Amino acid sequence: MKSAENRHSRGSRVEFAEFVFDTDSGELRKGAEATRLSRHPAIVLCLLTERAGEVVTRAEIREVLWGSSIHVDFEQGINWCVREIRKALGDDASHPRFIETIAKQGYRFLPNCLPVDSLSRTTPLSMLSGKRAAGVAGFLRLLIIVAFVMLSTRRVPPTVLVLPLDNFTGDARLDRLADARTDYLIASLGADPAELRVIDRPTAYKFKKTGECIIHIGKQLHADYVLVGSIDPAGEGPRLSGGVFRVADNTQVWSRADVDPLNDSAMRELPRTISATLR
Repeated sequence: MKSAENRHSRGSRVEFAEFVFDTDSGELRKGAEATRLSRHPAIVLCLLTERAGEVVTRAEIREVLWGSSIHVDFEQGINWCVREIRKALGDDASHPRFIETIAKQGYRFLPNCLPVDSLSRTTPLSMLSGKRAAGVAGFLRLLIIVAFVMLSTRRVPPTVLVLPLDNFTGDARLDRLADARTDYLIASLGADPAELRVIDRPTAYKFKKTGECIIHIGKQLHADYVLVGSIDPAGEGPRLSGGVFRVADNTQVWSRADVDPLNDSAMRELPRTISATLR
């Protein structure tokens, strides 16, 4: 079961549908567009393409990624890996072209996969001569420069986890308000996935009132930022306060207090200012 990880470290390229996947760098290329998967999603995609057409169980994926001696929330980790791969492929879980979910088992990679022999697709410069070789070399250098510029300017949007707002007012009737405002923030921040990726509501709500460290939660879900907040009591009515923390170094990058959660105009301003801070 370690073959996928070993192959990932060795490096090879696999072609399927309109994509070419480089298992060494984690680069997924479609024509001139390239997306670089992070290490764990790249290893999972390597495993799936290596066994295309077969069911790969979640237990097998867990063994490849973490082994049996490391204790992590592997369910969330595997879900995140598959989500990242589907995003990169433009796949739809309900109508899959690439990754089919097999209920209570795992996943099946649907397209046929072929190894890419880069040498068979190119003409060695040693077989050319004179001006023709120089022209080909110059053209290749130009292509490399253009590709580098395109890849270096391609921005990977940050991932944000919006934790459910706490209700500290002591009024149980405001629990629904806290949930409604949490849902609003998730939907508003995630309106443009090209600018900001937001972890889905069901996953976020699994961490409601768990008491876990928010940075630890963020790391479990591979989030770049965590938004945490609460609805608090005040003389003039409930007030919302919150902050956004960068997971990498536990630094607060945005905060706001004394927001009226019943004021739609004030609430609309929150996702705008948060998005502007994180982009």
